[in-house]
Amino acid sequence: ARPWPLRPMSGVIVDELVQRKLAEEVGVQLDGMLGQGFLEQCDMEFDPVRGTLRAWAPGLLPRVALGWTELLVLNMPGDLQGLLLHLPGSLEP
Repeated sequence: ARPWPLRPMSGVIVDELVQRKLAEEVGVQLDGMLGQGFLEQCDMEFDPVRGTLRAWAPGLLPRVALGWTELLVLNMPGDLQGLLLHLPGSLEP
């Protein structure tokens, strides 16, 4: 994989994650979040078998690959989208 430059992400820095407190209430450890400023600059590949998250330069992620599953987005307030992901052994929302 070849690195690519990311554009500046000014205005998207968060000092306090409200989601961290919500996660703690349901027994989930939240170490951080990838926000819109980052996600709009790349394509993401989640590999649950290897336990990896891989960022691809925009347009370079293959559209179809053996064993892939399309993830549906959750429409959220403020024209945001989210993914509901579950790790085996964690509490489900």
